[in-house]
Amino acid sequence: MLCYSNISIIIRKYICNQMTLIMKISIVFLLSLFFVIVLNAEEVSLLSGMPEISEASVIRGKVIEDNSGESLMGVEIEILGTEIATFTNMEGEFELKGLNAHSEYAIRISYISYKNKIIRGVNPGMTEVIIRLQNQGVGLNSNPLNNHPDT
Repeated sequence: MLCYSNISIIIRKYICNQMTLIMKISIVFLLSLFFVIVLNAEEVSLLSGMPEISEASVIRGKVIEDNSGESLMGVEIEILGTEIATFTNMEGEFELKGLNAHSEYAIRISYISYKNKIIRGVNPGMTEVIIRLQNQGVGLNSNPLNNHPDT
């Protein structure tokens, strides 16, 4: 009889230890799940203040010469009040990315020997913006740096 009672006690202790282990694993799992949910909720709340980055948050356009209609390569396009800027490619096309889709922007267009232009009220997601630049009309015989008459 004594042998059976010792085995019974050993089995009870084993079962008790196994139940304790299962409880500890369950608690660790539930705590891990809780932290994952909390961290995801914080990440979503942090991202909700960020501007939307999508196709609608891009300003696309093309810069052409006013008289000839030819594409202008290397024209600087800058969003006023930001550090966002780019240059036109070989076809005169440009893209300004990383903008808030619900804002309006003013863009400055500048190119050597052409009049600078500022366009206000440009919205991301608009159809392509076509910008026509006018030549400043500086001739080959004139020197804009020399304002003195020849003597």
